[in-house]
Amino acid sequence: MIISFSNSFRSGRFIGFCITLICLIQGLNNISFAQTSRENFGTITYGGNIDFFPFEYLDRDGVPRGFTIDLLNEIADLNKFKVHISLEPWNNVINSLRNNKRFNLTSLYFSNSRKVFLDFSNPLLLTYDDIFIRKADPSVRDLTYLFNKKVLVEKGGYISDYLRNNLSNIELIEVSTESRALEILSSGEYSAAIVNYYSGIANLKRFGLENITSQSTIISPREYGFAVLKGDSVFINQINQSLLMLKKNGAFDRIYNKWFIAGKTSDNYKIYLYILVVVISFLVLSITAVTIWNRSLKYQVNIKTKEIVDELTHRKMIERELISAREEAEKLSRLKSDFLTQISHEIRTPLNVILSANQFIKEELGLKEDELAMTAIQSVEKASMRLIRTIESILYYSDAKAGFINPRIEMVDLEKDVVLPIIKEISEEAKQKGIELIYQSAEPVSLIAADKEFLNQIFLHLIDNAVKFTDEGRVEITLGVSQNHVYLRVSDTGRGIDEAFQKSLFNPLCRKNAATPDPMKGTDWV
Repeated sequence: MIISFSNSFRSGRFIGFCITLICLIQGLNNISFAQTSRENFGTITYGGNIDFFPFEYLDRDGVPRGFTIDLLNEIADLNKFKVHISLEPWNNVINSLRNNKRFNLTSLYFSNSRKVFLDFSNPLLLTYDDIFIRKADPSVRDLTYLFNKKVLVEKGGYISDYLRNNLSNIELIEVSTESRALEILSSGEYSAAIVNYYSGIANLKRFGLENITSQSTIISPREYGFAVLKGDSVFINQINQSLLMLKKNGAFDRIYNKWFIAGKTSDNYKIYLYILVVVISFLVLSITAVTIWNRSLKYQVNIKTKEIVDELTHRKMIERELISAREEAEKLSRLKSDFLTQISHEIRTPLNVILSANQFIKEELGLKEDELAMTAIQSVEKASMRLIRTIESILYYSDAKAGFINPRIEMVDLEKDVVLPIIKEISEEAKQKGIELIYQSAEPVSLIAADKEFLNQIFLHLIDNAVKFTDEGRVEITLGVSQNHVYLRVSDTGRGIDEAFQKSLFNPLCRKNAATPDPMKGTDWV
């Protein structure tokens, strides 16, 4: 028994030694494989945009510069591989990537069509395109204002494919780079340019294009990041790990702050929701402050005029003081209009960001069937759109009172250009309230000479208020011609207007139910 136990013990120790040796050899093989995999990257060929400032571009000496170039150099240093950077017109780069030639690394916007031949890294940032126009041209609030007009875009770029697939009634003029599009627009050609917002703003300062401005219209928010040829999972995983290391050691933030003014955009929809609440609270306070300040100005003007009339008796003295008071009032009125214009721009810009972020969150939550969250998102969207309409109405009223609005007469198709777009905008609210929205054209209406913007404001308020003050039933809109006069008739099954109050209909800032216990939301100014 003693001998048998000793032999078994020796046999067991031998087997254990063999297993340990095998594990050690396997571990060494894994270490060797990992090291070889990293070294097998060799020289990486990066293809990028020759003029996508500040993301990537060639400086005057032909040296590649920009946000993605600095990140790429940091990643190359971390992984001990060499990188050859080739910046060319973007159309050449994207075609080479489609054909699996020349390049094995790039940076670009994510899209489903590009996912077919590329594998994308974790996103570097969230970005979007914007409409840029000449300051002397009329404002463009959204893409519908560019229908049947010529618009500059980058050849082979994301936005070119997006507009061609979704808005074919915009005529696209493709040029080599986005900065070239802005230069051509600045020279007086074409109606607008649609380019990346960050790149567009940076290029306006870079080239001194002072006659160009952005419209703060967020178009197709999307992710931007690195990408490799389809199937190169080892390399794209190494890129993602390197990005995590750069974010942990602070290098990513340092590079980002170097090239961009704006702060980081979080990918967490909960943070977006928190930001929305904070921004909306700020907007409510801002609008309240504007209202108080506006009333204070009006009070000061009245006091000043009364003091002049009471204190001065001599005719010539009264005339001089009245002239002085009128000039002061006009100055204050101009100051008020300038202030309202500025504050409206400052409010409208974050509102557009809110709507874009709101849409992003809605898409994120669309598959999660979270009714409570979706209800909150829809409430934010509805409140934001109402704020935008309120701001526009304040601006129109202020400019009209100051005499700054001059009619721009043109031939307008009343049905196609004004009435039908308004009905499309209001129809969703009517549907939510269960109201039947009926439109009929009594007979064909020819073109009329009028200011389209003025007509749009008048009819929008008229139809919008009809829907708001109708709790059930229907709203009927009729467009027709009678005795060489074009008319628009709006009738509804709402509460109506008392005859005693009808004489006050055209008084500014007058509302029938202002003193009732359940006032409804509507537009006060006419």
